[in-house]
Amino acid sequence: MILAATSTFFLNLYHSLNTGNYRKKAKVNYPSAYAPSDRTDEDANRFNCAQRAHANFTENQPSAVGALLLAGLRFPIISAVMGLGWTVSRYLYMVGYVNR
Repeated sequence: MILAATSTFFLNLYHSLNTGNYRKKAKVNYPSAYAPSDRTDEDANRFNCAQRAHANFTENQPSAVGALLLAGLRFPIISAVMGLGWTVSRYLYMVGYVNR
């Protein structure tokens, strides 16, 4: 169960690196959160998608980890499996959303 919860933090790191790589390719400087709306090129679109996927992940991670740990007090194995499933599904969401 603890490993399942920890995996979400590694996925967050991967999201950050992924978004940073797309930021660099799109040449979007900090502090801009997204590429300007007048940019319609593929690099800008992929960066915006990576940024949105990362933001969506960070909005949902605290409640998912909290629920995982709380449920794990009574159902540790089921919680661990569900937690790992959540992490894998969030990874697939990120890959699919950026490459759509």
